Amino acid sequence: MKKTISSEIIDILLDELKVGLTLVDNRGKVIYYNKLAKELLGWDDSDDKNSVLSCHSIKTQEKVLNRLNNIGNKAWHRIIHRGERYIENIYSPISIPDKLTGAMIISKDVTARENEYANIEKSANTDSLTGLYNRQFLEKVIKKYELIAKTYGLIMIDINGLKYINDNYGHNAGDE
Repeated sequence: MKKTISSEIIDILLDELKVGLTLVDNRGKVIYYNKLAKELLGWDDSDDKNSVLSCHSIKTQEKVLNRLNNIGNKAWHRIIHRGERYIENIYSPISIPDKLTGAMIISKDVTARENEYANIEKSANTDSLTGLYNRQFLEKVIKKYELIAKTYGLIMIDINGLKYINDNYGHNAGDE
């Protein structure tokens, strides 16, 4: 027995899951969106010209259109930066003959995750006391500059007597 689910139930489920849902045609025109997609992506109820292309930089818009028109493609995703938020969009191509060719876009706010990645990257690349880049990061930069034959300069600083302070008074005293 086939059961149908009302659009109201689907909207409640999407709200509970904190998922935005947008449907776009193969030109990028938005033809449906739920409440969270509106909030995350800035769709305007009074604007029938909402376009997924407005979420992308000019240089990536053509690539998005190509993917929307190549139904054989697998799903793809993009993380976009809107104001203070990072939004992850997962695009799944859809083709319903004589009805719709385009994509279903699932949107999630991934700001907390992206901020945590940035903190982890900063911790991995900098000294916690001084905030300066660490040796591991510096070696990566030097290798990159050598590959592209870019000139660079390097400054090294040595603090005389710091080992004595660390050994006799502890590292907290040396840090101060």
